[in-house]
Amino acid sequence: MRLTSPPREQTGLPLNWQVGLYYSDQWDHHTNFQQIPGVNTTFQRIFGYSMDAPQSLIEQTFGGPGIGALFPSDIDEDDHSHYDERQAAAFGQVDFDITPSLHGTVGLRYVFARADYNFQTYGFYQIGNISPYNQLDRYYALTPKFSVDYDLTPNSSLYATAGKGFRLGGPTGPVPFGPTTVCGGDEAAQGVTSQPKKFDSDKLWSYEIGTKNRLDDNRLSIDGALYYIDWNQIQQQIYLPTCGYYYTTNAGNAESYGAELEVHYRVMHGLTLGASGSAEHAVITSSNDPLTVAVGEKVLNTPDWTLTASAEYDWPVGDEAVAFVRSDYSWVGRSHGSYIRANSNFSNPQYDVLNASIGFRMPSYDVSLYAKNLSDDRTIIQRPEINTVIEGYTVRPLTVGLTVKVPFGG
Repeated sequence: MRLTSPPREQTGLPLNWQVGLYYSDQWDHHTNFQQIPGVNTTFQRIFGYSMDAPQSLIEQTFGGPGIGALFPSDIDEDDHSHYDERQAAAFGQVDFDITPSLHGTVGLRYVFARADYNFQTYGFYQIGNISPYNQLDRYYALTPKFSVDYDLTPNSSLYATAGKGFRLGGPTGPVPFGPTTVCGGDEAAQGVTSQPKKFDSDKLWSYEIGTKNRLDDNRLSIDGALYYIDWNQIQQQIYLPTCGYYYTTNAGNAESYGAELEVHYRVMHGLTLGASGSAEHAVITSSNDPLTVAVGEKVLNTPDWTLTASAEYDWPVGDEAVAFVRSDYSWVGRSHGSYIRANSNFSNPQYDVLNASIGFRMPSYDVSLYAKNLSDDRTIIQRPEINTVIEGYTVRPLTVGLTVKVPFGG
């Protein structure tokens, strides 16, 4: 719910304002059931004794006091979790003219959140886990925003912004923990000394300076920016390759800085070319657990370079319709998918994607035929190791589809 001020032309004041309230309630119920029919009887038939017998190597490795059947009813994992998150926030922003050419913005948002999590599990892959597990957390955050904008000309400006960001914490499992669990070896190798159960909120301050320009009678637009992000207690997902579990943790502090440039040019009537690119350096600056995440490692899934080029041509068809054909090309540079240098997913290769579409724009609807990954490139861009098996993920293969958009309202 948002309330905004009347236009400046009506009030005669050199400012606009808005205030509002926000509320959300979202919940998720997840069930995971895995069974290996006949595993107990097959083991008994092959070895002549049950899997839970004292001489069984599996019992000696994973069994222990208080642990019943390793595979009860042939079940290796049966999980049930319910997550309920409620958020309420109040926000406001004022945009004002300091001088006719210098403009300022001040905004503020306060959020309160409540997260309730319940988890129950049993089975071989959950030996050593907590069940039932209940977690109730509350989060509070005050996030301000400041910006100034200076008009160099009616079509060119400089700006600077500073703002605080915040993300909720939450549950992460819990994950089986201990030397006799399926994750024991991974946890020991990565220096995990306590059971992963939850992660806290993280926060950051971001700073940006940039310019926006409309030149050559608005045929050419050039937007550029430099930014710096100071990230505190960054949330990162850690993978345990042997047992196949992921967990989220507050890895420590991080910083990110880079540059972005975007150019669009209307070469002739109907034909527009575009190009954009970014360069980013994002690394961990301090670590809560150097064996798991070392200082100096790159923040996960953050490419150093990205480039995009596009071309679109449109022309009138009849009195109201406009036909168009568009193509765009994206190139994504190398990134890291793991903090473990020996992991197959540590270095993700560069890749590119070519897309195209053709269609019509009408006053009452738009229709277009599109093709994504037009060259059907099958480059393996990720190699995650899951339960000691290295898998290969590619870009989504060639996909052709039809899109229809219909506007509603006035």
